[in-house]
Amino acid sequence: MNILTHKKNYSSSVLFASVLVLAFAFASCKGKSSEAVVNEAASSAKSEEEIKIDEEKAAAEAEAAKAKEMGLLGEKLKPNKVGDIVFLDGSAIAWRKDLELDVLQRLNVVAVIFYVGNECSDDESQRILGVGLKHSKEEIVTELVSDANTAMLDSVMGRDGSNQLEKISNYMINHIGMDDTASREYYAPFYFAKEYPKLLGGRFDGTIYEQGWYLPSVTELKKLNEWYDDYTNETYKAYLLCNGDSFVGSEKSVFWSSSYWFRGHGDTPMASYQYARDFSDQMTLSTESRAYVCAIRDFTNDKNSALQKRVEEAPFFPEYDETFYIGEHNDWTWNDPYQTWYNAALPDYLHLNPYPDENNEQEALAIIDCQVLHKSDSDEVKSEMVEIPAGKKLLLKEIGGYGISQCILYPVYKAEYNDEESGESISCLVRGIDITDMDDVVSVSDGNGGTLTLFYQRALNTRYKDGDYGPSMDSINEYLNNWATYEEAGLHGGYHMNYAGIIDSKNNFYKLDIETDGVLKIEYPLNMDNPVPFIIETRFNGGMGGGFSSTKISSLEVSGDKAKLNFWCDFEVLDTDGGPTGTKYWFFTKDSLWAYVLQSDENKVICNESDVYTQDPDNPYVYSKHSVVEGEPGGNDVIKKFGQYLNPVCPLKMREKPDTSSEKLYTLAPGTLVKVLEEGKSVWIDGHYCNWVRVQMVNDGAFLEGYRSENKTTGWVFGGYLE
Repeated sequence: MNILTHKKNYSSSVLFASVLVLAFAFASCKGKSSEAVVNEAASSAKSEEEIKIDEEKAAAEAEAAKAKEMGLLGEKLKPNKVGDIVFLDGSAIAWRKDLELDVLQRLNVVAVIFYVGNECSDDESQRILGVGLKHSKEEIVTELVSDANTAMLDSVMGRDGSNQLEKISNYMINHIGMDDTASREYYAPFYFAKEYPKLLGGRFDGTIYEQGWYLPSVTELKKLNEWYDDYTNETYKAYLLCNGDSFVGSEKSVFWSSSYWFRGHGDTPMASYQYARDFSDQMTLSTESRAYVCAIRDFTNDKNSALQKRVEEAPFFPEYDETFYIGEHNDWTWNDPYQTWYNAALPDYLHLNPYPDENNEQEALAIIDCQVLHKSDSDEVKSEMVEIPAGKKLLLKEIGGYGISQCILYPVYKAEYNDEESGESISCLVRGIDITDMDDVVSVSDGNGGTLTLFYQRALNTRYKDGDYGPSMDSINEYLNNWATYEEAGLHGGYHMNYAGIIDSKNNFYKLDIETDGVLKIEYPLNMDNPVPFIIETRFNGGMGGGFSSTKISSLEVSGDKAKLNFWCDFEVLDTDGGPTGTKYWFFTKDSLWAYVLQSDENKVICNESDVYTQDPDNPYVYSKHSVVEGEPGGNDVIKKFGQYLNPVCPLKMREKPDTSSEKLYTLAPGTLVKVLEEGKSVWIDGHYCNWVRVQMVNDGAFLEGYRSENKTTGWVFGGYLE
């Protein structure tokens, strides 16, 4: 069959198929207007487009979730599109109009992708090119001259500028028996681009971005020009968002390229081709020409640095092949000194308390099933790995070293735990990333003899840069062993939630997804008719003289193997020394959550009211009604009975005996769950006639004086302020 006949038959087939389609469309649309048919067709096409968009969106969300799980700065594991902003950990984030970068992201920008394609390749392979944010501060002078054009340069030098200097060197050696490419005077633009990371003060030291920068070829420079000179190109705004040096303006209209034209033999065997913003000029610069320099890099074959962490097995915890260690033992050092970058650090739990006990020991809890190392001091006895379950308590003794995993720095502790079979205390090494401080573990009664336990692990928003806090053990110790580090982080939102989970009364585990720089607690208000667990999130932002304190309350709903939070309310006050003052608290009634705020400024009350959120009778995890009650919550005259679960509606004194003259033991915070153990006599107090009751704290917690309850403290309180 010849080509013409083949085309004719193909056209006939298409025509026949078209007739069938039209006939089917007519039959199926009989009785409908032509406009309706067109609208249905458009709707069908749109649906397919929407499906494709939904698929792309789902894939992007899955990748973003993976990046978040790994603790990466970006939402993509690696860059792949024009406008992508590349971060120091290898991740990237796509440009969008509403994009904002946080402080940590801004400090870790490496480059912005300006080109994706094969036109800048010598072998037609696809390349992903990014440009650095900084140019040469001044024009750079070279001794060479040019008389070439773009086509010649591409045919001789190639379109990929990454190895141009090597090509020049080979040409000189092969044609004139000499090589002057080591001269910075002759090749200053090349060396500026090659050593671009030095311009940034060592920010890229120890990362893959310390290498690979180069002076762009004329083809690459032209693509760069097309990118930033196209004012309809939104992605160039990604470069501006990162505070990149401007390409635009008469002062920076000329940049060096790496493309050279070889003239054959003679004193000057090659000449440089410079780039002007208008390529149509075929601009030629004379001896001692001046032009600016920018540096670019090929990101095509980079692997995400967090995914690339595959090294030889560590001396211990060998199954964790993404982990890097430094410590005091001869065989325990950083596995790879070039992979010691991190963007967060777990606290040293031995130095959180400014007033540690005599032995400076601290209890901790294993938050996952994990392995510890039984380190042997004897050459005859081999060290071994032993698994301990989530929920196992350990006694931390001292820091033995540090590890890095998934861009998080953590201490490795010398610790002890009790072996239930032998009853002996076992010494071990445990990773800080597998445990949390007992102050970040909260258990509450479920009213049926079981408990709900919330545990979480907070990380400091810090990073290793320019020698700060690492990678040496001494510099890390200096930072993490300082109580002021944690004081500063607590006052100014310097933490983020690294991990959180729930264990129910049946020992089922549920991971809790929550983003906060605050502290958490769990409440199970058994005084409600339909009690459900609540997560209380408390944040502070200020200084030693006071600041903003906020509270966010959400119900905790567990379904299947997932736990989710249903938002109820948030409220805040400003409380300072010598300025605005504020008080806030919350408590539960049989069907509601009350959030009270008292805010004053210059002795004038600005707010004095409670927001009341009434529980939905059909779904106890959400509220169905919101109302406002003016004034401070008051008492009641309802007689309290033995066995009742109750909580104070205001700060309430707990006394040794049922009498206002009796010794005060502590002050219960509003919302503290108590159970009535004994009924006392009824009396008038503050206009309310109610009985005294001896109560026991259902869950251990803090009193307003700062002391912490142990063994569920008991005492007498006036029942008129209990709900």
